[in-house]
Amino acid sequence: MLGVAAEARLPDLPQAPAFRKSGVDLVVTSWFGVLAPSGLPAGVVARLAAAIAQAAGAPEQAPRFTQMSVTPRADGPAAFAAMLREDVARWGEVARAAGVRVQ
Repeated sequence: MLGVAAEARLPDLPQAPAFRKSGVDLVVTSWFGVLAPSGLPAGVVARLAAAIAQAAGAPEQAPRFTQMSVTPRADGPAAFAAMLREDVARWGEVARAAGVRVQ
């Protein structure tokens, strides 16, 4: 294995360096998230975010997350929205540079 497209070595692949450490600026992450309709009341958003954070941090879930090579993050709705905007901008640029078109 040449490396992994992550910020740092992965715990389940400790022998594989991150490409960035080898001078290749390649970081690709996958994520799962919860999306809701626009205009959802702030109180509902807060309750959902709290429930998600509680579930993500539940100790009994840790072995399952490890098994799936998932690092749960419950940074909240604002951080998730910012990450989505960054991903759309990043991958939109990649698609434009590659000439990808929606059909």
